[in-house]
Amino acid sequence: MAPCLTDPELAALTREGSPPSPSQQHHLLECERCRKGLLAAFRERAHLTLPDHDSLDETAPSSGGEVASGSEVPASADRYGLRAGAEAGPEVLGRGGFGKVLLARDLAVGRDVALKCLRSKVVASKQRAQAEARLLREARVVGQLEHPAIVPLYDVGRTTQGQLFYTMRRIRGRTLAEAVEAAPDLPARLRLLPHVLAACHAVAYAHSRGVIHRDLKPQNVMVERFGQTAVIDWGLASTRSAPDQPDAPESSDALRLLGEGESLSDGRGRLGTPAYMSPEQLAGVRALIDEKSDVWGLGAILFEVLTGRSPRESGPLNTPPPAVRTLSPECPADLAALCDKALAESRDERYPSAEALAVDLDAWLHGRPVTAHVYRPAELARRFVAEHRIALVVAAISLTTLLVMSVGAFLRVRDERNRAREFGLAMLADVVPRMTSLGDARFLTRLTGRVQEWLEAAGSGEDDAAVARTWMQLAENANYLAQSKDAERYATRCLLLARGLSTPRERYALEQTCEALRVDNASDLTQLARGARIAELWRQAPPPDALDDALTVEARQRLASRRFMYANTVIDGADELASIREAIALAQRWEELEPDDPAAHLAHVRVLFSATVAATNQGDEVAALNFSSEAVRRARQLLALTHSEQAVHGLSNALFAEVGTRRWYAQDDAASRAKLEGEARAALNALMLISNDSVPSVTGALALALETADSESLPAALDRARPQELTADDRVVWLYAMLAAGRSRAALTHTAWLDDTDLIDFWLAFALIAADTGDWKRAAKWARDGAKCATSSVWMIDGMRRWASSRVGPGSEEIQRFEAAMSGGQRRNDDAAIRQALLRFAEDLDALAAR
Repeated sequence: MAPCLTDPELAALTREGSPPSPSQQHHLLECERCRKGLLAAFRERAHLTLPDHDSLDETAPSSGGEVASGSEVPASADRYGLRAGAEAGPEVLGRGGFGKVLLARDLAVGRDVALKCLRSKVVASKQRAQAEARLLREARVVGQLEHPAIVPLYDVGRTTQGQLFYTMRRIRGRTLAEAVEAAPDLPARLRLLPHVLAACHAVAYAHSRGVIHRDLKPQNVMVERFGQTAVIDWGLASTRSAPDQPDAPESSDALRLLGEGESLSDGRGRLGTPAYMSPEQLAGVRALIDEKSDVWGLGAILFEVLTGRSPRESGPLNTPPPAVRTLSPECPADLAALCDKALAESRDERYPSAEALAVDLDAWLHGRPVTAHVYRPAELARRFVAEHRIALVVAAISLTTLLVMSVGAFLRVRDERNRAREFGLAMLADVVPRMTSLGDARFLTRLTGRVQEWLEAAGSGEDDAAVARTWMQLAENANYLAQSKDAERYATRCLLLARGLSTPRERYALEQTCEALRVDNASDLTQLARGARIAELWRQAPPPDALDDALTVEARQRLASRRFMYANTVIDGADELASIREAIALAQRWEELEPDDPAAHLAHVRVLFSATVAATNQGDEVAALNFSSEAVRRARQLLALTHSEQAVHGLSNALFAEVGTRRWYAQDDAASRAKLEGEARAALNALMLISNDSVPSVTGALALALETADSESLPAALDRARPQELTADDRVVWLYAMLAAGRSRAALTHTAWLDDTDLIDFWLAFALIAADTGDWKRAAKWARDGAKCATSSVWMIDGMRRWASSRVGPGSEEIQRFEAAMSGGQRRNDDAAIRQALLRFAEDLDALAAR
């Protein structure tokens, strides 16, 4: 055995934040002398006088007499006297596997208390040290939990015989299990729900203090005579640090002071009572036993209240509990859903915390909806009727005569209401698709809010499909405006309605579109994961009768466009070409089915722009020029159909592709290019005039200004850009625009963007920006870092970068030489040449720094 701890070492263990090491914990379990020394150090530090008496054995009851009025406070050794029970010996309030709770009298203040100590057979056994460690640990845990539904700790100490004990408030009442057993029916059991809620609040408080109960069951919830609730028996509690709480208890190691080696399981690593154990407790996986395990235990308590039996009363222990309504059909559906969620087999599907469970249960008790249940309007109506039954009965009696006389008027009102609803949906079907073309961001925000309120008030009915389509269009608009959270929320609302539609093709189209929108805006997915999910959606073939359905064709077209985007991201040339061909064919079919729908024409323009990118990536000059010219032609047609922001944005994108492609392949003479660039500048000016400052429009304006070397429009577009909302590709455009506009020092405040990118143009942009400020060393470093990136720059960035770099003040000769080498490597698609150009550029920058 290791040498005993010294007095300074024992004193150090009593200080907060100084937990014992594993070797010290092991030694304390083995050495009685060091344990006594540690307890003495705690007493000395806290100035405690612990009671010493020998009246705790069941065979040696004391008188338990009262303290006379005005007498001296008894010495600590005589403070507690045990109350005699009906049989010989002290009255026993409860027994456990290793301890017992006795009724005692606190002679110092004249009150009854519950005194917990070890059972005699445990004291006489070899397990005494381990049991005492567990009892002391339990006392320390309970002593730090100050909550009305947790029994407060009064005192802790040893008798003169050295037997450990602690005292707490005496509870007068019965267990929740006894109350459930005594209840004759479900209504009587439902009256016990406030006690379950109190237990949830108590456990939530314990979790905030870093304590996990691990043995929650109805037998450990006491229902007292005057309505109080108490969660008891914290003997199996575990602890963990709670850094979000400024007054959190000591660390797990400190609370485990003498209990690191105790055995609290059934021999197979399982902790608790099997009938009420969470799945991870049954499996004996200690690492997974946490706050969500207690959520399962609270769900088991609620299950017993609702059904009158434990979750695992019949069948193997590893069988999931049955749904509440299979055993108690009369149980309210939302309350049953609440309980089923708490008892979910998967930890991710349970309530995230006891506090969340308490919030939902409190909502149910006060007549509010719960999050675990999706209410239909009929259910909401029934809840309203149940909550206001008396008022409704009185009103019904009072209004019966008037209602009979007013049937005709009521029917007219109903017809007017239905017509108003139909008119509202027809209006939304026409207005919502054009909301992003209004040109007023504040008005657009207000209108979106009003449409959302109207949809929520309208609820659902026979026209669920129209309501779902409106939610879908709101999601599309939010996605266009780069409002990812709103886009995901609106898409989810659409899905809830779409999955209940009876028409297969309409359900398919809405589900495909909204699932794709959710994938686009999910912040927890990588690009590769997004691409895999989009490919999976594409493989879900539409119903046979949907080939001529515009909504289905639109959904498939958007999916094909997304497939191209993700294939382009991972540089999958074969899938890139296949998806872009499918997207073009579907866009043409959509235009045929909806010739007057601007969205169909805009989709065709956008997919032709993407086709230009795909053809250029494959080095197909003829196809790239054909696609870009066709995109400009169709964009002009779209602008003639509707002079909206999206139409102007579509034309500006098409002109950007045409100018960039012709410059890339050195097509046309200078006069033809000048004419084309003049039209592009005109489109840019129109876009700046009607733009509502959406991210796509502002980014498109920046790209077109750079591509056409329009130094006049560039500052205005930059002033409207919001860097924190830009995507990775948009950030590159913004950086080159800042360089071209002479705002290099402001751009250098965003170097943190380099921490999570491997795009060569990020490094190159910052290298040029640093060179513009004369910081040659950083410019050289970033140029070398860029040379390590595998991804080479693309033709869309080439023209923007070249004009931006021409604006750099110092080092113009070196930059011109670098641009010539860089552009040559790009046109040959030669990554080695591009890297060599970057390294040579870094050497030139080093030479400038050395001057």
